[in-house]
Amino acid sequence: MFYEKGYEELLLESVKRKPTSHTIWMLNRIMNKSSLDNKDRYMEVLKSLLNRNDVFKLREEIKYYLEKNC
Repeated sequence: MFYEKGYEELLLESVKRKPTSHTIWMLNRIMNKSSLDNKDRYMEVLKSLLNRNDVFKLREEIKYYLEKNC
């Protein structure tokens, strides 16, 4: 599939630019398979989204994935 083929950076750029339910879910899937260093990086991206005004409808989903991956 696409895991560990360089698509992670593209996904991060997409999530940072315009997060959607689908890209947040994809980031969660990658976090589940990642090393601890990468997992921390992905979690920081999710945490940073909580402060944005444009993710109001996604906030609970983001919180769910953060709690699940702690």
